[in-house]
Amino acid sequence: MPLFGRMGISLIFILLGLEKCLDFDRSVQYLNDHGFPAVDFVLVLFVIIEFIGGILVLIGYHVKITALIMAIYLFLITLIYYPIWTDLVYYQDFIKNLAITGGLLTLSYFGGGPKSLDGYEH
Repeated sequence: MPLFGRMGISLIFILLGLEKCLDFDRSVQYLNDHGFPAVDFVLVLFVIIEFIGGILVLIGYHVKITALIMAIYLFLITLIYYPIWTDLVYYQDFIKNLAITGGLLTLSYFGGGPKSLDGYEH
């Protein structure tokens, strides 16, 4: 079961990170529109967290720390992109991201399970 859980939760990050890589210019413009500083650096950091983090969670390598980093990242991004306190139109995305953050925090506590690279290290 942990393998299927890792597959499910990593999918969204892998796809979004890949999307940012494939359409880098649009992603830069999006971050510029949202007032991010050092956009190129921030975007590369986002891609590393999403795509590389997603791959690491998927294969089960250093899951505890990777999932914790991803949870913190997603929580902060959720507060920035989906401010439900100003507009309830963001409610579904806000709640969805909180649920994914909860899944990542669970992974960061329990790890990747026996069918992971971390599980084979013992």
